[in-house]
Amino acid sequence: MDDARLDQFDRKIMALLQDDARYTNNDLSERVNLSPSQ
Repeated sequence: MDDARLDQFDRKIMALLQDDARYTNNDLSERVNLSPSQ
């Protein structure tokens, strides 16, 4: 089994979605400074 770990981007995305689950992929990517495809 993979040893999955959460990085800073994962934790930020999770916090954002806990606050408002209606964010789109584009909204999330802008807020964590990543491209939508990453």
